[in-house]
Amino acid sequence: MFRHILALVDGSPASLGGARHAFELSRALGGRVTLLYLLEHDTPEERERARATLASWAEGARRPPRLALLPLTGALPDTVAGFAREGGVDLVVVGVREGTGLERAVMGALADDIARVGGVPVQVAPPASTAREGGPREAWLRASGLGRRVGS
Repeated sequence: MFRHILALVDGSPASLGGARHAFELSRALGGRVTLLYLLEHDTPEERERARATLASWAEGARRPPRLALLPLTGALPDTVAGFAREGGVDLVVVGVREGTGLERAVMGALADDIARVGGVPVQVAPPASTAREGGPREAWLRASGLGRRVGS
């Protein structure tokens, strides 16, 4: 099903929630994860900050994820979709940001654009600050039959 999962990372609680969700799915489905940090300015400072974020988040993974830095050279959906196509990604996971209705609508539009441009499914995960044991994600995993394998 989903053998290669791509999680977009920017250091925010939203992207941490997405990364955690990608790790849970890969654990349940036996796939692998790539954490992708898109570099907005591609400066040495931004690269160092991105590497540190990726390294710290990779420590919590059962299987070491692939870590990737990519300069944002065009529209975000195009950049992500191109990376996903070239890397054989089966699922893109993005974390939803807490905020106003407009901010949430923008995130929904981003997920929609990535799916349309890339032709790959996109899943939206809650931010790490609101994801909780026994929450909607775990209920979905249990209902789908995957829940009993998540912790294994």
